[in-house]
Amino acid sequence: MSKKGKFKTEHRKNLEIESSSIKGKNISFSEQIVNISNNKVVKWISLALLLISVWAYYPTSGDDYDIWWHLKYGEHFVKNLTWNIDHTQFSWTPTISDWTYNTWIGSSILYIFYWIASIPGLYILQWLIFVIIFALYKYYIKSIGDNFDINHITGLILVAIVLNLTAIFIKPELFTTLFFAITVFIYFYIKSSSKNLFFIYPILFLIWVNTHGGFIVGLFFISLTFCGEVFNSFFLKKSCLTKKLLIQFAIYFAIAYIAILINPHGITYHLNILKFLLAEETWSHSATIIAYFNLWKFVFPKVYAFRFINTVWSMLLLAILFLAVSVYGYRKNRHFDVTVVILNIVFFYIGMDKGRASIFFPLICLFSIFYTLKRGDAIFIKRKIAPIALLLFTFWSGNIIYHTVFYLDHRSWFGTNINELVPLKEVDFIKKNKLPGPVFNTYKIGGYMIWSMYPDYKVFIDSRDSIYPREVYNDWIGVNEKLKDPEGLKMFTSKYPFKTALIDLTETYIIFWLLRTPDWKLAFFDKVAAVIVHKSVYDSFSPELLAIELGPKRFENVKDPKQLEKLFDLAVNLNINPNYTREILNIFKRNVTNLYRLKEGKIRGMEKLLSIKESQIQQEQKVGEKGKQ
Repeated sequence: MSKKGKFKTEHRKNLEIESSSIKGKNISFSEQIVNISNNKVVKWISLALLLISVWAYYPTSGDDYDIWWHLKYGEHFVKNLTWNIDHTQFSWTPTISDWTYNTWIGSSILYIFYWIASIPGLYILQWLIFVIIFALYKYYIKSIGDNFDINHITGLILVAIVLNLTAIFIKPELFTTLFFAITVFIYFYIKSSSKNLFFIYPILFLIWVNTHGGFIVGLFFISLTFCGEVFNSFFLKKSCLTKKLLIQFAIYFAIAYIAILINPHGITYHLNILKFLLAEETWSHSATIIAYFNLWKFVFPKVYAFRFINTVWSMLLLAILFLAVSVYGYRKNRHFDVTVVILNIVFFYIGMDKGRASIFFPLICLFSIFYTLKRGDAIFIKRKIAPIALLLFTFWSGNIIYHTVFYLDHRSWFGTNINELVPLKEVDFIKKNKLPGPVFNTYKIGGYMIWSMYPDYKVFIDSRDSIYPREVYNDWIGVNEKLKDPEGLKMFTSKYPFKTALIDLTETYIIFWLLRTPDWKLAFFDKVAAVIVHKSVYDSFSPELLAIELGPKRFENVKDPKQLEKLFDLAVNLNINPNYTREILNIFKRNVTNLYRLKEGKIRGMEKLLSIKESQIQQEQKVGEKGKQ
């Protein structure tokens, strides 16, 4: 009997068991649990919960400003019908003129979606990518004769959790997630069906190389798989591609390497990427960037980090599941595919070593698990392990929904209220009043400044960190040490002669060091950032500008606890009138939902800090009165 016939026979037996339970035949409690877990109603409820959980886990994020400078890039490419751009034109500090960064297709697509549907269009694009990945996986499952069930749904939620670490952000890297999924699908589909789709690789990589630098990982994947298949052809005949398919793989593999040379920079692009990846300085520098954190530290972390912990444990669980099915498949049918095993080992290591690379392993592993079950004649065990899958799915979906309801601060999806996360009013203040440049700015805000202020203003630094010489980047990293010393501040402003500064409220210490001296004045602030100007600029302000309303009533509709905390910290650290600070606290008490589990603890902490500040003011007043006497 063929493998497909065996699967149908096994599936028929499963249906008979389910039917017997419906007719009231005596079955064990454990079999009842198995039947429930494989029930169609349970499957559809789980699928609905999967959609809800993924939606909840991907809110509008304000943590990454790359989206904004990519929109500016896309606007340049689309309006000028070019694939070239001068990266240095957006900065007033020294930059690396020969920096090669090629996302002209990726940035252009982002801009086109934004042009058509504004910010929601970008999130529609994000979810379109998610739907395509789901469709690829669903089609693969169907192609191997498998039935979509709770096991697959559980695998998908684990993949969605891991992808979240990078795919939550809107930027061309999203296309790498999609293209890598297509690359993996093609390989496993060919392995399972023996139908040639290798001809897609050259076309895919031609597009990918002009969309995002992640193509280099895809190239590594097909190189590794090709070497593995050559090995299989010599030593593991049972797991290898046919000779005809292997030859076709070799041909299109070579053409793909040629295709990636078609880009604005030619082979220089690839050489620079390799130089970047092999440079020791690159990885020492990446240690300062959250996206590149080593994930092993989050297995049993000292500091709670919800998304990182979820990512790590989902990756570990996927790895354990793959190991289990590999051992089972080998014991049952002596099936062992060295290529698939190596792929999972290598990409698991890469993903755990650098958080930003975690997107690749789950896509490989999910296909690998069900490919291994199929090739090992072990798909039938899915029915038996369905209760475990249902338990895991219930835990992860429940965990996500629970934390979304009780711990999420900014409750926004599909880009709604994204203007609350960017310094919109602060930027308008600078532009409207034509404050003098150059503008000193904090790292995260730079991307939005490129989108909203260029060409009138350029940036000191932004998240395109590789464009800046190490001297500039290190000056930014060490800015706290430089500014807290008056002499250091003087040297810093001499080296970078700015008269206006736009500072993120999360960088309160920079605001404090500047305003500690009489040379700098607070001109304006809102929910996201503060505008600070040199005294010479402040003295030229008109009476109307000096009288601009900066009172706490501006924030009476703010509901985001994180933003209210930043405003509170700013008021406390700058010794703004205690009544002002207390009003921010009262707004926090009124506006922040009682569902937010951290609310009471935050209030106690804020009240304690305010009490200390009020006591200090009272003490200073007493000392002043004694001095007058």
